[in-house]
Amino acid sequence: ASSTKALAAELGCTRRTIAAWLKRPDSPGRTATGGFNVARWRAWLAENGLGSRAASADRDPRLDPLKREKLRLQSEKIAFETEAVAIQNRVARGELFSEQEVCRVIGNAYSAMIAAMRQMKHRISAQVCGLDSGAAEKVLRADMLECLRRFEIPAGMEKHAFFGPLRAQLEALHAEIREGL
Repeated sequence: ASSTKALAAELGCTRRTIAAWLKRPDSPGRTATGGFNVARWRAWLAENGLGSRAASADRDPRLDPLKREKLRLQSEKIAFETEAVAIQNRVARGELFSEQEVCRVIGNAYSAMIAAMRQMKHRISAQVCGLDSGAAEKVLRADMLECLRRFEIPAGMEKHAFFGPLRAQLEALHAEIREGL
């Protein structure tokens, strides 16, 4: 190498590092022509355990398992970060919802339906008084179907993005209930 810059490039360090090493009395120093013998410098670095950290670590076979583990952990971290971003994107697009939100919305809807069915006796008692059982059953059935109809798309529920996929399941459930009434 003809200069400290060229030697630093060969050894993978900085010119400052070369300058510091040149001050050591045991360093190979310069050649008679003012240049540097790269082979002698490499041998001196190896003997003294000097050089760039990466270069010396690469030469130590005891560190191979640690380097592999570090790479595996870095890869795993990247995979987790990628998955986290994918989940955030799905939430932003309205494809994923918190369990709490879904439970709250559906729970509120069922509570409203149950409250309406509990009020049924007050709404229809006067209508069924004096009717035979067949006629009373028709009035009762009509009121129960009205409660179910109101639950099919409760107020505010359709504004939640998850209601679209849920709608088909609710409609199938309501069809089964209507058949049983």
